[in-house]
Amino acid sequence: MKVSRRDFIKLGSGILGLSLLSSINTAEAIEYFSDIPKLPEKLEKNIYYTAHIENNGWTPWSSDGSLCGTPDNKRPIGAMAIKLNGGIASYEAYLRELSWTDWYGNGDVCGFINGGQPWVAFKVTLSKGRVIYRAHFYDSGWTEWYKSGKTCGFPGKNKIMNAVEIKCETCFMV
Repeated sequence: MKVSRRDFIKLGSGILGLSLLSSINTAEAIEYFSDIPKLPEKLEKNIYYTAHIENNGWTPWSSDGSLCGTPDNKRPIGAMAIKLNGGIASYEAYLRELSWTDWYGNGDVCGFINGGQPWVAFKVTLSKGRVIYRAHFYDSGWTEWYKSGKTCGFPGKNKIMNAVEIKCETCFMV
């Protein structure tokens, strides 16, 4: 069975990155999402996040300020999912050759999972509490910490974001 690009995006719970395909098999759609690591059954941290790294696949879920990505190499982040324990994390990314994505939330995948449009900037907000975050860029190292809703990164630039750290500044879940 074939599904249209629009239906696939709906089926994909927020996948933006497959818009380059005109249609895709249902089996292929399932394969794209089976690679995303499962969250622990019992969530003990405030915020969880995972990144899809070009030619590496999905990272394990990171939480509460721990490293997510590969700061020691040039492989860019193409997609991420962020989940807030007991609330909603909303996030958007600036894709290198496009622009800002729509806002995603609740663990939905934002970005491209198979190359093509790496993240060069992002923003995060929380339904409960405040978040801080920073990114690592291959050619310039770590950015400063940014607060809820502020742009972290270099929109419109040809930079390679290859790692992030996200943590709650004030969260009321755990």
